Amino acid sequence: MQREIVILTSIEHISLNNDAAMDLLAHIRRDSGEHREEAEQPLLTAINQGGRAEVRWSDNGKAAALRAIHAWLDSEGAPDIPRPVMDLRYELMRDLKFPPFDD
Repeated sequence: MQREIVILTSIEHISLNNDAAMDLLAHIRRDSGEHREEAEQPLLTAINQGGRAEVRWSDNGKAAALRAIHAWLDSEGAPDIPRPVMDLRYELMRDLKFPPFDD
């Protein structure tokens, strides 16, 4: 069954296919820091549902996911990260009011 995981942010909805969602989950498990469970659990639940599922993260979950994406970026570089994950990074930075969205 083809899965579509939709990460909801305050402005955009970012769609990940199963492979990108599983890669993100692996990086969250490894690199998300103290709020790992707040990022991991909603994503894991969506992956396990099959079909189309939505992920809503708390601010702590968003920060943990963003930390994991930044670690992924540092280790592998932007060309190796799926474009929707880079789009998600941008939207999480906006939601959390990180530079350049800190006005």
